Amino acid sequence: MIEFHVFRHRTVKHSTLFITQQSLAFKSQCEPTGLGEIILPIQIENQITTSTSLNIKFEQLSSVSRQWNIENLSPLSKTDEIRFGENLSILFKCFHRDQHVHHGTLAIKNVSFDKEKQEKIDVSQHPLVDFFHHFLSEIDSNRSTHRHKSSTSVPIPPISLILIWKITMANSNGENEIRYGLHMISPTIEPIPNIEQALPELIQYDLVYPSIVEHKFPKSLILPVELKLFNRTHENVQLQLQLLRTASDSNPLLSCCCLWCGMTEQYLSLGPSSHLSVPLRACFFKVGLYSLGNLTINIVKTSNTSPIPIQSNGHDYFIDIRTPTNS
Repeated sequence: MIEFHVFRHRTVKHSTLFITQQSLAFKSQCEPTGLGEIILPIQIENQITTSTSLNIKFEQLSSVSRQWNIENLSPLSKTDEIRFGENLSILFKCFHRDQHVHHGTLAIKNVSFDKEKQEKIDVSQHPLVDFFHHFLSEIDSNRSTHRHKSSTSVPIPPISLILIWKITMANSNGENEIRYGLHMISPTIEPIPNIEQALPELIQYDLVYPSIVEHKFPKSLILPVELKLFNRTHENVQLQLQLLRTASDSNPLLSCCCLWCGMTEQYLSLGPSSHLSVPLRACFFKVGLYSLGNLTINIVKTSNTSPIPIQSNGHDYFIDIRTPTNS
């Protein structure tokens, strides 16, 4: 005998209509500064086209990277909000993390747009982390365009930016509600090249000093000069610094050079992806237009190989020594 069981339930079909529209445009373009740092201007545009003209307020910008940290260069204001068609530009700076301390771990840096807000949103927690992994799969150009899952792991971009924003809008009951939005981008950053590709171009230096100095002679002028070095490779580099009495080439513009005082030859060690500042002193004994280009920096690999000279970021380093205008 066959028994039939009657299930006491009904099948209900429910349909919901979702209408999607543009919210905001979030884009950025990296601009290298020349000493291993990157200027990161971010452009945000409100594209919400509603009759109520919703204003967008920004909560937080987070960076996710193994190599880079970010620092805000723009004044933060909790009143920053943009209406439809308006744009907001925010300037950030990217700089290398200390690889000796972090060993390539994935770091998250949060920058709040409200100085008074102590707690920041943790983007490593669900559901934001799910959005981040989905975002990585979308930007990976090597993944299949089909819908099946790939067994290969998704590569982490050099840096990803996560923008969290909010709007206040009325619900069906006429009550105001706060709703949050999330946008992610990964700006293209030039990878750190291998040391064997172009070694002299991977070690960069610059001189920091005032371009115009007023001084009352005949008392000699001893001017502090800062030498900034940066190593763009993943290896330790040994450098030889030589401060010369005259120019190292036949350039007529370098015929009037400063006189360096102190240690005029020394060896420096520069770690992987690291900065180094070396204090120098330049001497002047009369007014005139001088050059600080009478120095050489060489890469010393081994005792059996010839030193490799490196070039500065600037062509020539000039300084104008004047007498005080009130004298």
